[in-house]
Amino acid sequence: MNILIVKNQANPEAADASYTLMAYLQSQGVACACVGSEELFGIKERSHLVDELPFEPDLAVILGGDGTIIRSASMLKGYDAPILGINFGHLGFLANDSKEGVIALVSRAMADELHSSRRTCLDVTAILDDESTMSFFAVNEVCISRGITGKTLQFSFDISDVPMANLKGDGLIVSTATGSTGYSLAAGGPLVAPNFDGMIVQPLAPHTLLSRAVLADPNDVVDVRLTRAEDQQAAMILIDGDLAPLPAPISSLQVQRAKETITFLYSRPDHFLRYSSKMFFSTC
Repeated sequence: MNILIVKNQANPEAADASYTLMAYLQSQGVACACVGSEELFGIKERSHLVDELPFEPDLAVILGGDGTIIRSASMLKGYDAPILGINFGHLGFLANDSKEGVIALVSRAMADELHSSRRTCLDVTAILDDESTMSFFAVNEVCISRGITGKTLQFSFDISDVPMANLKGDGLIVSTATGSTGYSLAAGGPLVAPNFDGMIVQPLAPHTLLSRAVLADPNDVVDVRLTRAEDQQAAMILIDGDLAPLPAPISSLQVQRAKETITFLYSRPDHFLRYSSKMFFSTC
């Protein structure tokens, strides 16, 4: 078995845990490699990181919080390597509790004793005003948002060629179920169980009393169009919180379910519900 370890470089406990884990794996004759979280920043930078590893990973162990886990998942696009997140970050919604023990959790993962949760991801196509296109892969969400001018955007969106709304606001978020606990939730979107295969379409601070989130079907395609030239110049695209490098102004955005999926490993089958009750419902 080949194991990739990603450590949150800013957390000394994560760094210490990575050294302990590597020593244990090497003692068991397991091939392993370790990268720091600082290498994951930037969409272009992390896209080639796996190609530089000495092997194709069979398992990825992420010692960090949700940000490190999401960036690692994006890096592993196209690889059928499950992800074992162990929380050494702030929120850690996607991770197992580090108190369970890093070596114990990894040993259980190697013995196929953990519960798997397969997650839907997104394929994103940005159509630029020069008619060129750029493609991105998102685990949590894609957000089209107002830029540094601070002015609201005027845009419309369709779902599978059906016009849904013309809006003014800060933008629009298209999220997976995994991303429903992130930016979409903060913008007023629903909390969605992780096995939901569709998309959450969430207007961002719309200037209306009537806008609501829409849960789209797994086979739907979401099209977002900026209807003013000045908005095309100012708008920006965020992929899982990272600014997408666009060489020209954007005119529209197309989002659909990706063919690739991501698998997370958990010590308990009810991880999502237990953590949701802990984090979001004060009465529990």
